[in-house]
Amino acid sequence: TVGLIGEAPWGTPEEWVTLTRESELVSTFAPFGWSGSAIAEALNLPWGPLKFWNVRGTSPVAATVTLDDWAAADSLTITAKKTGTNGNRIKYAITANATTSTSRDVRIYVEGPDGTIMWDETYLAVQVSNGDVTDPGDPWVTMSKASGATDEAAAASGTLSGGTEGTIAATDYRQAMDAAGGDAGIDILV
Repeated sequence: TVGLIGEAPWGTPEEWVTLTRESELVSTFAPFGWSGSAIAEALNLPWGPLKFWNVRGTSPVAATVTLDDWAAADSLTITAKKTGTNGNRIKYAITANATTSTSRDVRIYVEGPDGTIMWDETYLAVQVSNGDVTDPGDPWVTMSKASGATDEAAAASGTLSGGTEGTIAATDYRQAMDAAGGDAGIDILV
């Protein structure tokens, strides 16, 4: 088993994740694309299985947005499931539900680096008139009722923002190397 330590733009931070094929590495850790040489190193490794440690550093932040209701009070919060600047590519659109106008439908879509839409899903009646939210289980974001919300969100569209990368230090790589011993079952460390 090969253990690869690297900095990925997405995915589970700072734990060993087992992958069985190249496509899993990309879809889990670099759906927006991967810069640097880490992917080239990974794709030149013998496959099956590979364990990857995503070094994220100190204090990475997930992109988010809090939407207002008709009275400009907080109503609905949408937050990227992963930390980092790639969460700032996630877009949303809030519209009235066709059946119940006081409920809100939420469209989540993600543009890839080339501008093409790589994910597009609309969830019906996510929020109801008293502000309660049912998180639909989108793979990119979570949705929740904003603190103190009493009404549904007003119609809106935009992009999540505020996602930042963590500050990476040598100790973050040391943590991964230490975790590679013992129970991790790693034979070769890259």
